[in-house]
Amino acid sequence: LSPRTTILPNSMEGSQFGVTIGLEEVVGMMGTHVELSYDPDGLRLMDYTVLNETNDILLESNASVLEFVVVDTMNGSIVVDIALVWTGDVNGVNGSGEIFELWFEQLPLDSVSVDTFYLDFGDDSHIRSVDNDEIMLDGAGGVIYVWPEF
Repeated sequence: LSPRTTILPNSMEGSQFGVTIGLEEVVGMMGTHVELSYDPDGLRLMDYTVLNETNDILLESNASVLEFVVVDTMNGSIVVDIALVWTGDVNGVNGSGEIFELWFEQLPLDSVSVDTFYLDFGDDSHIRSVDNDEIMLDGAGGVIYVWPEF
């Protein structure tokens, strides 16, 4: 998750900001299942994009990208499943890069009782190799601080 820490000034209420989900030094990746939760009382998910353009890591291996996304804005969760499909020899995706991005709107602070919001990976998040083995996942979430102005 990048950035792992986001600091927003109080005056950002109603403003949008983005975070990206990325891979670091993967070898032979063929798919991923990511569960991410957030506080819907302080953050509103506005948009998401699976990064599957020609210069993104998902297409560097000439694979077709299949994506399945489920958003639950009432409970503050998003589930992203990405599968890569090849014809011929399969080596998977290797390297580092971003795979999807999320855009949030900060809700007014007077509607919530806290000024710190978390983005957390679910325990069932995982990355799979071309052999369908699980690849180690650093599921460290992110923190969003709303900093009061003095």
